[in-house]
Amino acid sequence: MSYLISILTGTVVLGFVTILQTTIISRIELLNGQLDLVIITLIAWILHEETKHWWLWAAMAGIIMGVASLIPAYLLVLIYLLICAFVIQVKIRIWQAPLMKLFVSVLIASALFLSFSLSYRILMGTSVEILPAINQIMLPTLLLNMVFALPVSYLVQEAASLVYPPQSDL
Repeated sequence: MSYLISILTGTVVLGFVTILQTTIISRIELLNGQLDLVIITLIAWILHEETKHWWLWAAMAGIIMGVASLIPAYLLVLIYLLICAFVIQVKIRIWQAPLMKLFVSVLIASALFLSFSLSYRILMGTSVEILPAINQIMLPTLLLNMVFALPVSYLVQEAASLVYPPQSDL
């Protein structure tokens, strides 16, 4: 039953976030960098105490973003699984500092995703100048993700609290 709830919730949340990202959020730019709402939402959901089946969320995010992106879905699933495994390790190792967990996870995960994305484009033969790509795309994207991490995390934590209500000790 919990798999079904996780799959249903993940599909709805990640589908909504992907639609939001590809339509409205893609208009928010800093130089050529864009906010990555899917990664921030995925990280914030995984950082919730009651979250189980994080690998399902990573796979769903990869599949959904694979439909909306030029990067193949199997690579996105792999990238999101690696990012989520990293976030789980951060969640385990940094106990009592929720903001630190959030910001470290968003910073490292965004850098990993952007590095994989840039590497994929280079391997596919796209002419990319590394230094301008870092200065005009990667760094502004990292900054936007860090700025929006806290408000998105708050909204996601509230939504996760509705899905995973607190258990009463009766």
